[in-house]
Amino acid sequence: MITITTNKQKKKMKQNQIKQHREASAQNSQNGNADEIRIGGQSVQQFVITQQQKEKEEMENQETNEVGTEFGKNTGIELSEVSEWLKRLSKKETIWNKSVGQSKKELDQNRALFKLVFTLVLAALRTKDRNANLKNNNPSIKTLCRKLQDKLKKPNKKGFVLTKDQFMNEFHNYLMEVHEEMVEESKTL
Repeated sequence: MITITTNKQKKKMKQNQIKQHREASAQNSQNGNADEIRIGGQSVQQFVITQQQKEKEEMENQETNEVGTEFGKNTGIELSEVSEWLKRLSKKETIWNKSVGQSKKELDQNRALFKLVFTLVLAALRTKDRNANLKNNNPSIKTLCRKLQDKLKKPNKKGFVLTKDQFMNEFHNYLMEVHEEMVEESKTL
């Protein structure tokens, strides 16, 4: 049987462990045992202070990592995070094949681009929260697709083309560029 512990459960377990050590320490001092209980080479008091400092730092980091763009507010993940996730991803071809089709070497339709981007954003979001979900008609993803189409337009031609090679090698850069544009837009508002 596999048990999965959440962060809250882990925190509660740590607090219980600290409480038990405090009680044991209090009993030892009442019984005249001057031996100090140690956790990882630290006294209980030092351990508690260290844990409190770590929790405080984590809370500060969470506050600074708050979602900043409209895209992030609507989807639950920033485009820069999606870009970084895609950059590290080793199975980009699998995403292309599932979204666009195995036999297609390029993409030139709005709906196909939307499907590809939606798949990317949802997959990246699910790395943060396994139960996360997005609405299929999310306006932020539609806006993102329009901006990506502008980046993918061929000079002096109508429409856009995204090749499989572009997706594999450069698409994360396009996402990052669009993210930077969105950050600039949110600063001007």
